[in-house]
Amino acid sequence: MQLLSVTRYMKIRKCRSSRTTRALECHTPSAGPTVHYWILTMRRVIPVCLLLPAILAGTRAHSQEPRPALLDGRFFAADFDGTEDAGLFPANGDGHVYTADSLAVRKIKRGNHIENVHIAKGAGYTGDALYFAAKTTQVLFFKASANGIQPRDNWAGTVSVWLKLNPDTDLPAGFCDPIQITSKKWNDASFFIDFDRQLPRDFRLGVFSDYGFWNPMDVKFEDVPVTERPMITVKKPSFTKDAWTHVVFTFGNINSAQGTASAASLYLNGEPQGGLHQPMHFTWNKTDDRPDAAIIMLGIGYVGYLDNLSIWDRALSADEVRKFHTLKHVSTPPKDSLQQ
Repeated sequence: MQLLSVTRYMKIRKCRSSRTTRALECHTPSAGPTVHYWILTMRRVIPVCLLLPAILAGTRAHSQEPRPALLDGRFFAADFDGTEDAGLFPANGDGHVYTADSLAVRKIKRGNHIENVHIAKGAGYTGDALYFAAKTTQVLFFKASANGIQPRDNWAGTVSVWLKLNPDTDLPAGFCDPIQITSKKWNDASFFIDFDRQLPRDFRLGVFSDYGFWNPMDVKFEDVPVTERPMITVKKPSFTKDAWTHVVFTFGNINSAQGTASAASLYLNGEPQGGLHQPMHFTWNKTDDRPDAAIIMLGIGYVGYLDNLSIWDRALSADEVRKFHTLKHVSTPPKDSLQQ
């Protein structure tokens, strides 16, 4: 009786010292009639079709590791392994990296066209890394709005990146922003992480609402009391050129429909460094100067290594940030990503 037609068959060898099956060997006949799978037991022959569902179910369970729940909502990622382009992005998004002529973003080209920025083979936290060899006036960026990173009611999200540098010895004079996300300016509807220009350099997270919202009296920034600036400052941060530092910031309840306070938090190597709790309002609009609306700018004034950029559409909890800090293997986008 024909039970299961296949192009392979299994040959069973019985152990000489036992009447039970000891080994299975797979062979592929070069030609000949259709063959069948059989499994021999101690006293009877069982067609494998009766066992196939259980075998396949066990194989699937063994081959697929459970996806960590903390990856839920992670929709954009660039691990910079062999390419500057993102490996994970929305199906209708754009994972390409772009080069702008300056911070004004007047002219753009697809791809990396900056001489002093390149992929450093094997130098990453995992795999390769993006290396900024010298300060440049050009800007490398991803599109933000085009990838679904767009203000909305009760907006929340998380940004994670790894950095390796000694800020006091490696960076040139002036401010340095490894990451800045905005459609306007650094102080107008903008997220950024930066190193201050004074030595020893502070590390800071800036979460600036629309300029007229956070600074309605148009006070000069230098005259705004430090305690009233929408920033989190880390004194003498533990960055070093001999080890990677993990930077994560989260935000939630921005553009609250109820008018309640928004929140933002900064973490280094999985540990909280401070938070902001105040109303926040963001709007990003396309303009003639910036038709792509908001962009994710990389390495403004930066000299050093940058790796494994990830973005979520929700704010990770403090516990999730700590767990993500230890999950080195998730830097590569999962197979069920929306990669195009």
